[in-house]
Amino acid sequence: MTSSGVVEISHGNLHACVSRIGFCTPFVANTPELSTHSPALLGNLSDASSSQHQVIQFNSSVAYSEGAYTVIAHGRVFTDNNKFKFDIARAITVTVIPAQSTDCRVAAGQHKVAVNGGSYLQCVDCPQGTYNLNADGVCRDCPYGATCNGGTHIAAEPGFWQERRGGFNVFRRCFPEDMCW
Repeated sequence: MTSSGVVEISHGNLHACVSRIGFCTPFVANTPELSTHSPALLGNLSDASSSQHQVIQFNSSVAYSEGAYTVIAHGRVFTDNNKFKFDIARAITVTVIPAQSTDCRVAAGQHKVAVNGGSYLQCVDCPQGTYNLNADGVCRDCPYGATCNGGTHIAAEPGFWQERRGGFNVFRRCFPEDMCW
């Protein structure tokens, strides 16, 4: 508590560790395999004598990859002109499951996007040099003898012809070359 009667919360943050390591603590140096340690936030409570209950809220945004975690909310307060330090922690178990992917439309493929140590799949148009004629989320490499401008565009290069065989695009060299028009 300061001389003005304000209780300072000098540290508030989140910690998490993978559940398989067992118990983890909010103290970084004491816990192997710590998954996250959000930045410490600061805040104040009003004079403790003016109310029976004191509340402060901190907001932190963290992202976890698939797995089970122990997540700890950690707070620290000093009292009596910084003579005494109190660390308060509350733990919960969190299980992160992968999002159900949506099938991509024709001309698009699934692309892995990384976010804060985790990732998710996003459908994006197939880039130049690839194509997708199915709605299966796979951008295929352009085959030999073809030109692919991305999406569903696939065409025979000069001197080649296109044959559809069992649902596949096969490009064959024209022989003699002037037989292709």
